[in-house]
Amino acid sequence: MQDLRTGGSSYPTTFACERLNPSTFLIVENDQYGEHPFIYAKIYQVPPLMVISDTGCGGGSNARGPFSDTLRTFLETQPISANENKPLNPRTLDGKTLLHYLIICTHCHYDHILGIPSFLAVAPVIVASSHRKSFIESDLPKHSLCHYLNVPTPEYVVSYWAGDMEQLIYERSPLGLQVLHTPGHTPDELAWYDEVERHLYVGDSFYERIARDKSYTQAIIFPTEGNIIEYMRSLEKMVEFVAQKNQEPGKAPLKVGCGHVTCSIDGRELLDTVQKYFWDIIGGSVPVKETMERRGEAHCLWQEEGEANGSLAVPGGRELAYIINDLLRQPFALKVATKDWHPEGHISFDSSHQPPNNVAFESTVTATNPRDPSDIKQLTLWPVHCVMGTPGAEIIPEINVINIDFIVEKGRDKRVEMFSGFADMFGNKSDAASLDLAALFKKRGVTDVYTVGLTGDACVKCTAIDAMKEGFKTYVIREAVRSVDEGESGWGATVKEFQSLGVAVVSIKGPEVAKVMNHE
Repeated sequence: MQDLRTGGSSYPTTFACERLNPSTFLIVENDQYGEHPFIYAKIYQVPPLMVISDTGCGGGSNARGPFSDTLRTFLETQPISANENKPLNPRTLDGKTLLHYLIICTHCHYDHILGIPSFLAVAPVIVASSHRKSFIESDLPKHSLCHYLNVPTPEYVVSYWAGDMEQLIYERSPLGLQVLHTPGHTPDELAWYDEVERHLYVGDSFYERIARDKSYTQAIIFPTEGNIIEYMRSLEKMVEFVAQKNQEPGKAPLKVGCGHVTCSIDGRELLDTVQKYFWDIIGGSVPVKETMERRGEAHCLWQEEGEANGSLAVPGGRELAYIINDLLRQPFALKVATKDWHPEGHISFDSSHQPPNNVAFESTVTATNPRDPSDIKQLTLWPVHCVMGTPGAEIIPEINVINIDFIVEKGRDKRVEMFSGFADMFGNKSDAASLDLAALFKKRGVTDVYTVGLTGDACVKCTAIDAMKEGFKTYVIREAVRSVDEGESGWGATVKEFQSLGVAVVSIKGPEVAKVMNHE
């Protein structure tokens, strides 16, 4: 890359520019805020158009001495060595430019929109995500973070709200660009894909930490309006998108460009790295290295690896996400997930009982059948887990829930345990679960049930056994199951019980699963 202070010219400039691929240039801004935003400019001859992905921090200002150019001035007047020493969008004798402007806003943070005002005089088309219009249309000073920097918020109107997976068209000409809604970092975050160059531009969803010249580092930021659950779903969406594109015969692997630090890197490799890192954060294996206060909020920096933890962690549990997501993509007639949704004070919680009889995994208590007081059973206590309305009760963000047809909330009656997705520990089908699975399956004509997930010696076990009792041919896919106790007294004993009852433990590579994949 050229020196950020020169941009390849004989006088100082705020911007540096290099060719990224045959039709696209990377522009890096040397801004006063230390953001170093990456701006992408794609040039079309037909139609005569320049597509700009974000506009940076607004270019120069009097506060920065010699830095006096705006992004638009740079594009229209600065000779670029990688463009035959011509400006990217040179002005004609009458002061107009050869190319019109279409600006894609990957999101509305200040370091991506402060350059917009310099373009407004030439009426650019401004594209933003339609996912949460209100995030841009209401309180932009706050949502853009301009208010906290005490800088004027750009006043602009979005020309076109792009839908998810929509192909962009300009004056009836397809541009070969596809928009993906990728909320998480912000509600309005989007990515866009260049079909010709096979490049996916992801904004600030992720990027590498260290700049190529090692002159600065940059962390992935989650503001107050960010949502980690949406973020993980968006990551999975992009993983699937890249995987599908990489399967196209005779085509080069897809590259990714980001809003900072990273302009061109193997897409699948970086996405896999980012996914794993955030899974580790969510799982508690990445410690907080630094905490500070900014904008009246606590900012925590997660960095490096530590020891995993969690109130009810299952070794290797999160590793199942890849396998389960692959299964969810297969043509099963119905895809259902269950999740514990316990009220506070649930009978199975160790904290709901007095010592010394309140030791998780050891102590037992007596539960009474709400429908028959003479019917009692013993249950083993667990740590507090999956309390309704808390993040710990949600399906982990690694799972691509968009492919799930129904989600069953179970264990909602604090008086009884409910491992099975079909019934509570006494066999009752009640409002302890949000849905009657057996009735649903029979209504849909389901004949075979395949069970996966956590834990093999509790919820998976009881769900599979109840499915078999309801008359369904039942399979447990071994590679997609983890147990609290993988030994003989846990999973080993479960397999023996399956064998005695007629539940089949099968391989994901076996004929039982293959018949689904082959639509048999």
